[in-house]
Amino acid sequence: MDLERRVTEHNSADSKTKYTRNRQPVKLVYSEEFDTRAKAAKRESQIKDLKRKDKIKLIQTKNPSFEA
Repeated sequence: MDLERRVTEHNSADSKTKYTRNRQPVKLVYSEEFDTRAKAAKRESQIKDLKRKDKIKLIQTKNPSFEA
Protein backbone atom coordinates (compact mmCIF):
# COMPACT_ATOMS: atom_id res chain seq x y z
CA MET A 1 0.00 0.00 0.00
CA ASP A 2 1.13 3.51 -0.74
CA LEU A 3 1.40 5.02 2.75
CA GLU A 4 2.32 8.47 1.52
CA ARG A 5 -0.85 8.58 -0.59
CA ARG A 6 -3.00 7.43 2.34
CA VAL A 7 -1.61 10.11 4.67
CA THR A 8 -2.25 12.72 1.97
CA GLU A 9 -5.83 11.47 1.61
CA HIS A 10 -6.42 11.71 5.35
CA ASN A 11 -5.05 15.25 5.39
CA SER A 12 -7.07 16.47 2.42
CA ALA A 13 -9.84 18.99 3.02
CA ASP A 14 -12.42 16.64 1.52
CA SER A 15 -11.39 13.60 3.54
CA LYS A 16 -14.25 11.09 3.75
CA THR A 17 -13.06 9.81 7.11
CA LYS A 18 -14.65 11.85 9.88
CA TYR A 19 -12.21 10.60 12.52
CA THR A 20 -9.10 11.83 10.73
CA ARG A 21 -10.78 14.91 9.23
CA ASN A 22 -11.35 16.21 12.76
CA ARG A 23 -7.81 15.37 13.89
CA GLN A 24 -5.65 16.89 11.19
CA PRO A 25 -2.86 16.97 10.43
CA VAL A 26 -2.42 13.20 10.40
CA LYS A 27 1.21 12.15 10.79
CA LEU A 28 2.53 8.65 10.10
CA VAL A 29 4.76 7.57 12.99
CA TYR A 30 4.76 3.76 12.64
CA SER A 31 4.16 1.14 9.98
CA GLU A 32 4.70 -2.55 9.31
CA GLU A 33 4.56 -4.57 6.09
CA PHE A 34 2.67 -7.85 5.60
CA ASP A 35 2.27 -10.37 2.81
CA THR A 36 -1.52 -10.37 2.97
CA ARG A 37 -4.28 -7.98 3.91
CA ALA A 38 -5.58 -10.56 6.42
CA LYS A 39 -2.26 -10.60 8.29
CA ALA A 40 -2.19 -6.81 8.31
CA ALA A 41 -5.75 -6.63 9.66
CA LYS A 42 -4.91 -9.13 12.41
CA ARG A 43 -1.86 -7.09 13.45
CA GLU A 44 -3.86 -3.86 13.35
CA SER A 45 -6.37 -5.42 15.73
CA GLN A 46 -3.56 -6.49 18.07
CA ILE A 47 -2.13 -2.98 18.10
CA LYS A 48 -5.54 -1.41 18.73
CA ASP A 49 -5.90 -3.64 21.80
CA LEU A 50 -2.65 -2.35 23.33
CA LYS A 51 -2.65 0.21 26.09
CA ARG A 52 -1.48 3.70 25.13
CA LYS A 53 1.88 3.35 26.90
CA ASP A 54 2.55 0.10 25.02
CA LYS A 55 1.63 1.72 21.68
CA ILE A 56 4.09 4.53 22.43
CA LYS A 57 6.84 1.99 23.21
CA LEU A 58 6.06 0.19 19.93
CA ILE A 59 6.27 3.44 17.95
CA GLN A 60 9.58 4.30 19.63
CA THR A 61 11.13 1.03 18.42
CA LYS A 62 11.09 2.41 14.85
CA ASN A 63 10.92 6.11 15.65
CA PRO A 64 13.09 6.77 18.75
CA SER A 65 12.58 10.52 18.59
CA PHE A 66 8.79 10.16 18.92
CA GLU A 67 7.30 11.87 21.96
CA ALA A 68 3.63 11.57 22.87
